[in-house]
Amino acid sequence: MNASLLRVRILRNELTPRRTYRAPWNNCPTENIDIPDTIRANPHINRNDEPNHGPGEPLDLRDNAAATPTGMVNSEITIEPITGIVTPYCSKDIASNSISIVITEMKTTIFLSSLSILSVIPVPPCMRRTHESHGLAVHVSRDTGVVIASRCLEGRRILLAVTGGIAAVESVKLAREIRRHGGDVSPMMSEDATRVISPLALSWGSGVDVITKWEPSMSQLGSFDAIVVAPATRNTIAKHIHGIMDSPIMMALAASRGNNTPTLFVPSMHKDLFDDPVTEELLSAVTDSGARVIVDEQSEGRRKQPDPVSIVAELCNMCNSSLPARRNVAITLGANRAPIDSVRAIQNASSGRTGWAIAEHLHRMGHSVICIAGKTSVRPTFKMPDVRIDGTPHGMLTIARDVASGDPKPDVWIHAAAVLDYFQEPIKGKRPSGSGNWTLELIEGPKHISELSELTTGSFRIGFKLEVSSSEEDLVNRSMEQISRYGIDAVVANNLDDLSSDNKPRCRIVMPDGKFIVIEDEMSMCDSIESLVSQHKLE
Repeated sequence: MNASLLRVRILRNELTPRRTYRAPWNNCPTENIDIPDTIRANPHINRNDEPNHGPGEPLDLRDNAAATPTGMVNSEITIEPITGIVTPYCSKDIASNSISIVITEMKTTIFLSSLSILSVIPVPPCMRRTHESHGLAVHVSRDTGVVIASRCLEGRRILLAVTGGIAAVESVKLAREIRRHGGDVSPMMSEDATRVISPLALSWGSGVDVITKWEPSMSQLGSFDAIVVAPATRNTIAKHIHGIMDSPIMMALAASRGNNTPTLFVPSMHKDLFDDPVTEELLSAVTDSGARVIVDEQSEGRRKQPDPVSIVAELCNMCNSSLPARRNVAITLGANRAPIDSVRAIQNASSGRTGWAIAEHLHRMGHSVICIAGKTSVRPTFKMPDVRIDGTPHGMLTIARDVASGDPKPDVWIHAAAVLDYFQEPIKGKRPSGSGNWTLELIEGPKHISELSELTTGSFRIGFKLEVSSSEEDLVNRSMEQISRYGIDAVVANNLDDLSSDNKPRCRIVMPDGKFIVIEDEMSMCDSIESLVSQHKLE
């Protein structure tokens, strides 16, 4: 195949020889994209008021603006007509986005943007999804880029208020975790916080400048979707409760109380201060005002700030719990284990990772989730609010029956557990080692999804199906049999061979009418299941 090349000429005080550049990726199939002859000029290309980024450092790619690189003052950049561009991408999916190209030569980085002529580009599965891409995987071309973990905060503007506790050192990680879930961070720091951590560090973590003092724009009165105060010192909490406005942060908090902006306080202080009855009164006043408070367990004589993943999970839940159609969801996950004697057992192979991922995503999206967990080798990434554990087949079924009979009853059931279908009655004591062959007679156990049918009438039910070395047609047919036999509303169908490959689908979601969708990755799987959960109409 004839590879087309991107040609760029840079005009300086002296003519630079024409050079051709090929994208430096190998071991990937290529395909051409036809490009019109007309190229729209970037209106920002000659902007000279940008800071000096230094040789070899990437330029600011935000807002589609290209700064003039070091040594290029008053230079002109032109792009010759392009007939095609080599694309080392492997995916068949097409993205309706423009492309930004970074070309580096001789320690000078030149950013060419506004190539709107590239109306479609294939998405490379080998490249990482970033906050800058907003949903489509692109190369991380900025040092401040983050990998998108979910879209739970997509389009949300989050004010991160950092006050003067020692936990302010965690603010960089917290800002980046918010961005990993699609949130746009607007950071503010109190004067005391700047003595703990540099505003420059938080600016790097959030990708924008930090507000530390009063400014004419009064940006603290802007429109925010949520506010996180982390760490929240007792002094800050007391000022907020008593209406003191002596800094941009306190003004922002006062305004948030006036316009009912969701606010999350993350106290961090010494145990003696936390146990002071005055602190308890202050935190009660905070929750009475409608704000949320998240605290960690006591450790080393302190109430430390929870980890960024836990804080952002609570933030996501707070932001999304007001969305319509939030449901009560019960999800079974993990494996079952049954003893064969006092020291030995048989167990299904399941880590519980998929179930935890789904449960966490539904919690972040504002649903109320009950986790019925069996044996798992993977822990959730944050503490779920309601987890009930029993690894035996009968024990898990008993918990599920109690949940199904409880009040309120779950609107949705997700049967993701690898239930042990066959087991035997255990013998008493231990069978001695060296006793020769041991023949086990396994009996068929109850199907949980069937046993719960009468108790889950009116609920939306999603089953899971795992097959080995099955064709797509067989996998869909067996999923349809499960739907017909147990009266469930959808099946997440997995092929064990696919799960071990990054180039094969993550799963397929099969509906009662026989239609199915192919899911490429775990994040898309969680998004699709959440969509089914929220779109289900209660009977």
